[in-house]
Amino acid sequence: MLKRTILGVLCSLVLASGAMAEENRYDIKPAGDGFIKLDKKTGGLTHCRQIDQNWTCKALNEESTELSASVEDLLADAAKIKQENRDLKAKVAQLEQKLAKLEANPKELKLPSDEDVDKIMGFFEKLMQRFMDFARQMQDKQGEPT
Repeated sequence: MLKRTILGVLCSLVLASGAMAEENRYDIKPAGDGFIKLDKKTGGLTHCRQIDQNWTCKALNEESTELSASVEDLLADAAKIKQENRDLKAKVAQLEQKLAKLEANPKELKLPSDEDVDKIMGFFEKLMQRFMDFARQMQDKQGEPT
């Protein structure tokens, strides 16, 4: 029993040193007759133990591949959102610069030309003329006997 424990600890140390190479991706803890390895990136759990002088490992959560795919999807979405955020910040900065220029130089405000004003005034003159004609007709109709 003591030999198994010592062997388990040695194996966990070897695996732990390998895990450090992967930037502490794995966390290994003694558990009963073996040890449990946690993959911090995917959330996968593996139980390793010695059976008949051979070490075997079994996944404790079969969903680890689904979790891994889900984590990768979330990371991709986060990267896309970060890029969109950077793009939007750049667009806002551009619009703020344009607004500052307009506020600093109000003379750059484009007013309608004399031709445009003449067109608008012509429209209102026709409108007023028609309204006055309509008012005269209504007044003439009131004076007629029914």
